[in-house]
Amino acid sequence: MNPRKSASARPVARESTLHVAEKSPSYRIDPPARLAGLDPLQVHDAVSDGLPTREVEGLIAQFRQIPKAQLLRALGVSERTLQRHKGGKLGSDIASAAIDLATTVEAAARTLGSLAAAEHWLGQPAVAFNGRCPIDLLSTRQGADLVREHLVRMEYGVYA
Repeated sequence: MNPRKSASARPVARESTLHVAEKSPSYRIDPPARLAGLDPLQVHDAVSDGLPTREVEGLIAQFRQIPKAQLLRALGVSERTLQRHKGGKLGSDIASAAIDLATTVEAAARTLGSLAAAEHWLGQPAVAFNGRCPIDLLSTRQGADLVREHLVRMEYGVYA
């Protein structure tokens, strides 16, 4: 039996973005700071209240490989809306999409081994999504679920 083949059949524990960040402190995707350390119910309550525009802009600014226009589409917000709400809050729908984006990128980095690989994968057309880019599916809750489910299947080597 080929040892390489058997090793690839097992799920491989990947580094979280926190560990990736330790290797490259300037390259990490953080969820909005005010949500750090909150339990899921507290995150729900915070997201229901909306997020400050500056936190969503901060999330977008962390990406290096995915164009801003594509990220804005994934969040369901336009550049003009960001400008209009400067200094204010964006609604719960955009806040929820921002959390989905951050958690999906973290899952992709864990599965693929690095944040750079995660961003690259998210921005490339995928056969599993009929040629669509995973980042484009994040514009809906259902699409975000599809992408995260696919990442779990990739992690465990189950593609069917």
